[in-house]
Amino acid sequence: MKAWLAAVVILSGALSASCSSAGPTKFTKTWEDPAYRGGPFRRLAIFLVAKNPNVRHQAEDEAVRRLPAGTQGTAGYRLIPPAAERDPEAVAAKLRAEGYDGAIVSRFVGVAEERTWNPARTYQVASPSGSFPVFYGVSWDTVTIPGHYTEQKVARVETNLWALSPDRLVWAGLSDTVDPESPQHVIEGVVDALFEHLQAAGLLAAR
Repeated sequence: MKAWLAAVVILSGALSASCSSAGPTKFTKTWEDPAYRGGPFRRLAIFLVAKNPNVRHQAEDEAVRRLPAGTQGTAGYRLIPPAAERDPEAVAAKLRAEGYDGAIVSRFVGVAEERTWNPARTYQVASPSGSFPVFYGVSWDTVTIPGHYTEQKVARVETNLWALSPDRLVWAGLSDTVDPESPQHVIEGVVDALFEHLQAAGLLAAR
């Protein structure tokens, strides 16, 4: 009975791990301009290219809120009126005129569905209690989790960091958020992972 109970506990735990819900955000691809020597950016305009204005405002404000103390930031929607937001030359001219040295531009690429094969796994079952004969006997027992597929939804976001004077792409990345619970979950995950990368690359001031 103890061996059977231990097997059920191990099996339940393994299946719970394989079917876990929301996961962290990770950058799967990044690129950095090796010739850039401008140091950390001090004043950034932050844009999310999105058709839903509520999601855009939420994302841009969240990014500004999470910037390190040594970097000033402004949400793009607070800088550029809707009538001018699709005029790239006007946007760039306004940012330079107001003293911004860089701009972060993110866009939602889409949601991909990924199917992963998990091979069968065998565990030994052991009870930490009871007599030596019971423990020794149970130690020979095993439980096998059969091979199975797990399906995940992955929200993909592309992010670019631009220097404005001179005009050049400094950093680019593609991030994945596994089984996102909400737009807020994606936003927070992308912002935290992005700023961690940019700080490590010396492109943002330390917190």
